[in-house]
Amino acid sequence: MTTPTPLPRVVSLTGVYNADGGFWGESTYLIGKLRGTAHCSLCDTTHSGVRRRKQWDEMCGMLPVPFDLVHRNERSPAVAHATGNETPVVCAHVDDGDGIERIVTVMGAVELGAVAGDVARFRAALLEFVASHGLTMSADQFTSAPPATTDSRADDQ
Repeated sequence: MTTPTPLPRVVSLTGVYNADGGFWGESTYLIGKLRGTAHCSLCDTTHSGVRRRKQWDEMCGMLPVPFDLVHRNERSPAVAHATGNETPVVCAHVDDGDGIERIVTVMGAVELGAVAGDVARFRAALLEFVASHGLTMSADQFTSAPPATTDSRADDQ
């Protein structure tokens, strides 16, 4: 009898904002947003004004994996290599069972723009990506675990 091969598993998610972090980076983004010269559809989904959306935190709290949010200039070298110059972007860190993590793009600017800032639509798109790519996050895609999200902006956008 053969043992079934487990599905590749998403072990974490990373969202990269289309803005740099720090005082100057966030100030530049805010001024650009007010002038209509800067836009980040991931920011539109995670935040309402300068506060993080409660719906976002609740959705992340149901994820069985951590979801980190970072600015462009705060990406890890591995995420920067995998995503190149694409921002905003959401990527999944995937374990194929071989001990080597790979990073795949879940949603780019076009897909994030299509969710139009709606957290429920974001969740549906995330689940669709996981299912359509033969991945799993856990036996049941969402749990009632406490929030598993970090945000380098800490509600200060």
